[in-house]
Amino acid sequence: MIRITNTWSILTDLTLRINKFNWIQHCAARFTLITSCRCITGFVWAYSFHKTID
Repeated sequence: MIRITNTWSILTDLTLRINKFNWIQHCAARFTLITSCRCITGFVWAYSFHKTID
């Protein structure tokens, strides 16, 4: 019985760690996506702004 409980706690611990890692990965991906969208928008805006000046 102790053995089963021990295995279960190890599995639970692993699951929690994986979930935490996935959450961090998800946040990083979201941050990268938002940043790249802002960069592209800024680049397009700057490009069209320079076009209007010319």
